[in-house]
Amino acid sequence: MRLLVILLLTAPAWSANAEPLELRALQATPADSPSFSLSTRIWGSVNDYSNETAVRLHALTLGLVDMKFDLHKKRARFNLGGGDPKAFRLCLDSNIVIGEGKAHVQAQLGLALAGYQVQIEIPDIDLHSESVSGQRAYVLSMPLVTQRF
Repeated sequence: MRLLVILLLTAPAWSANAEPLELRALQATPADSPSFSLSTRIWGSVNDYSNETAVRLHALTLGLVDMKFDLHKKRARFNLGGGDPKAFRLCLDSNIVIGEGKAHVQAQLGLALAGYQVQIEIPDIDLHSESVSGQRAYVLSMPLVTQRF
C-alpha cells in the first residue's frame, strides 16, 4: 500500500489539455530542416519503432527471427530459422510487398543437412481481404503450378 501511495505522489501532474511528449516531439519542426507533414513524421516514427522492435526480437530469439520494415516503400523482409549448415539448418526467407489493397509474398525455404544444401522456392502468395456476407474474410491466392524460364 505504501508503494502505491509513493507512485501516486511522484507521478507528474498533467493538465486536461496536455499532450504526450512523443506527440509534441513529432509536431515540433527544427528550424534548419525541411518541413514535413505530421503524417510523414508519424509514419517515420512508426517505422523506427517497428524496426527497433525487430532488433530486440532478433536479440531475444538469439538470431532465429529477423525482420526489417520499410513502411514508406511498403515493404517488409522476414526471416525465420537457423542452425549449422554442416549439421542441420532450416530457414524461411520472405519478402513482402504491400500494394493495390493486397500483400504479395515471395518466399523460399532453405534446408541444409550434413553439408548438402537445397533452396526450395515457394510459389508467390497474394493475400487480400474482402467482405463476405458482411464479415471480413482474408483470401489467400497461391498458384498450384508455376512454370518459370
